Amino acid sequence: MRVSARLGVWFVALVMSVALPPAARAEFDAKDAQILGRTLGYSGDGMSGVVVVGVVFAPGDPESRREAELVRSVIGDGLPTGRVRLQARLVPVEQLAMATGLNALYLTPGLDGSSELILSAARRLQIPTISASLPCVESGRCVVGYTSEPTVQILINQGAAVRIGVHFLQAFRMLVREQ
Repeated sequence: MRVSARLGVWFVALVMSVALPPAARAEFDAKDAQILGRTLGYSGDGMSGVVVVGVVFAPGDPESRREAELVRSVIGDGLPTGRVRLQARLVPVEQLAMATGLNALYLTPGLDGSSELILSAARRLQIPTISASLPCVESGRCVVGYTSEPTVQILINQGAAVRIGVHFLQAFRMLVREQ
């Protein structure tokens, strides 16, 4: 079986395994972490090993800070997700210009006024921006957005990806929606 076919079969299995019942789920949890890690496994030439996710938050926004702490607690010190082992590092939005050693930026709520700062850091580091908000992707402020209920949906903004300088493996792009 070709590698891309195996990846496609695996990804369909992932999507089916994380389909949720219709009950609303608003908080980041282990299933979200799995989606995040497996998505990053398709980033670039296919990440593997330790992947450091900068969890960007607005220190003055309680919801943003709470979600950042939740993401860090779910990921812990090294959550295995497919070929990657996720590590989370909290990054206050005003410190993004100095951030190094990150493989992706996970955006929490409350960052609407910081789009240029975030995109500048992502472009400098050439790493994807990811959010649990599809409108973030639809507006071009994020490269990847996802929802995990009632089924997994992943959306890639190809224009934002090109502007930042990131790409995804073709096998992944065939399985997600692109804008």
